[in-house]
Amino acid sequence: PRTGVADVWAAVALSVMVGFGGVMGETRKNWREAMMPLAGFAVTLMAGLIDARLHTLHVGAVIVAALIGLMPGLALTTAIVELGTNHLASGSARLAGAAVQLLKMSFGGALAQSFLGGLGLGGSSLPAPSDLPIWFAGGSALMGGLAFAFLFRARARDIPVVAASAAAGFSISWLTQTW
Repeated sequence: PRTGVADVWAAVALSVMVGFGGVMGETRKNWREAMMPLAGFAVTLMAGLIDARLHTLHVGAVIVAALIGLMPGLALTTAIVELGTNHLASGSARLAGAAVQLLKMSFGGALAQSFLGGLGLGGSSLPAPSDLPIWFAGGSALMGGLAFAFLFRARARDIPVVAASAAAGFSISWLTQTW
């Protein structure tokens, strides 16, 4: 879906919140275990509260954008490769672990949706989001690339390659959607 500037800023703010939670989780064992459901709950709750105030937020896109760093993409990919090469025990274990991670985030989000519904803030109708200007999309590709370099803890000499790869992926995706 096309998203607006408010969606991007909300996703950035919520991503930073999730990032701080992840940093806290590295030092505290109990926090690390609860990180996924808490992140799902906090991001969904905050996105719902922001949407209740602005009424223009594409809540689903904001939630996914804020939680994308926690998605177990590599674990899912590795699991499918292992299952495809007949390493059934390790592939099944990885697939189950990735599914549990996704379920934990989903349950946190569902709990927040229920909480928002109880407050009378859930289920708002969403208007069609506005298109982003080209300069904003280009800046987002650059900042996203740098964020991925930071997320993957790339060495200083590898930052341009990581940033360019992420920016290229975003740009190709954006160009194919506009045609």
